[in-house]
Amino acid sequence: MTLKIVKGKRFNEREVEQFVKSIKNKFGDISIKVDYVNEIPTGPSGKIRYTIREYKIPIMRTLLPLVKIGATMLALLSIDL
Repeated sequence: MTLKIVKGKRFNEREVEQFVKSIKNKFGDISIKVDYVNEIPTGPSGKIRYTIREYKIPIMRTLLPLVKIGATMLALLSIDL
């Protein structure tokens, strides 16, 4: 995981350390790299994306067919509530 941080006027290194610690408490002993940058680039829409996932989630390949089956079953039953 990489954290890109822009040091503002009230930057506090201790807050970064606490943030990294809380991430590790939540996700386990993962590798976290902290990069200090001058700016965070905007996405295609012009907005700043606070989190960016750059990998595919394998479980979605398993869950998506189940969701489709469930939706099809509900459509076939067409139960009026």
